[in-house]
Amino acid sequence: DEAVFRQAIDESFSPNAVLLDLEPTVIDAVTSGRNRTLWEPCQKVCGKEDAANNFARGRYGVGAALMGEAAEAISGAVEELDNLQGFLAFHSYGGGTGSGFESALVATLRAQYPKAEIVDVAIFPSEHFNTSPLEAYNSVFAAHSTMEAGLCTILADNESLFATCTEQLKLDAPSYPQLNALLSQAVASLTVGLRFDGPQKIDLRDLRMNLVPFPRIHFCLIGQAPLGGSKARRNFTRDITRRCVKSMNIRGKYIAACLLYRGDNSPCAASDTVADLKSRRVLEFVDWSPAGVKFGFDTHRPTLVPRGVIPGLGSEPRSVTAVANATDARIAWGRVKHEFDLMFSKRAFVHWFLTEGMEESEFLEAAKDLEHLEKEYEELEAVKM
Repeated sequence: DEAVFRQAIDESFSPNAVLLDLEPTVIDAVTSGRNRTLWEPCQKVCGKEDAANNFARGRYGVGAALMGEAAEAISGAVEELDNLQGFLAFHSYGGGTGSGFESALVATLRAQYPKAEIVDVAIFPSEHFNTSPLEAYNSVFAAHSTMEAGLCTILADNESLFATCTEQLKLDAPSYPQLNALLSQAVASLTVGLRFDGPQKIDLRDLRMNLVPFPRIHFCLIGQAPLGGSKARRNFTRDITRRCVKSMNIRGKYIAACLLYRGDNSPCAASDTVADLKSRRVLEFVDWSPAGVKFGFDTHRPTLVPRGVIPGLGSEPRSVTAVANATDARIAWGRVKHEFDLMFSKRAFVHWFLTEGMEESEFLEAAKDLEHLEKEYEELEAVKM
């Protein structure tokens, strides 16, 4: 598929991707693993020391030293394309590289490719699965740094993925490859419009135009159905639509949503089901939302590579992925902002950021920006027409 892979003269294939990290451990594991033949040396850029879970170190310290090489690798990959529509960026908010280096990379991409779309798939800090005490700082700084960058950001968290694997897929001890497989199954639907032709496709530009009403209000949630190959459940279009919406567990109001269908689905059944969910206020939109739900359909059935990582996943004749911009983002960011405030009130760990070149005023500025974001979501939810 030319949108995802490029073919070399020797007829081998390489993904249209660049692997970036400040230290080589993870990239070496990818490029020496089962898919090692897919990757060329020019597709990986890594430094020799990590960001130590520090946004400032990832953005201004060791990250800044690697940015030129990263930009050059991306430029080389772009030159291989006939038509660049945009970028899919995968990272974590909680780490120093995923927050600091990635936010600097977004600024670089915006400067070099101002018309390109950037769909940002970000692992959000979990409420009970914290891996570092600095996650709240890093996340707030990353969000503040990219707030006006024109992104469409999709939030996912390992705690929710873990719960889905244990409660719905009945996996006793889900591994990270299984969490990745679950998320990738949903994310793969985002590129269907690039990979296949069809009259009702949605591409990266359509996603942003339909999901992001204002540049700052760009944080979206993602859901997927069906999960697994259970034959005890009905998996017609109306059934998977209901389950997909339910899986997102939206407690606030929807601002906009896209439903991306794959396989043998009925557009009429999808539209009727959404109308029913709206009438029962399961799908409750803000009063001022003009469009509500955007549909995308592709007849190619879902699949999963590598097969067998999660039994049954990707084996169904049809699936639906939901991407929704909802006021629940206020709740998620409010929790992280609260953790930020608790630590900053004691000036906990602040010295680690100051020694990497940041100033204390940047903490205050970022916190104020996130507080303003929360208020914006509150106002959008409260507006009556």
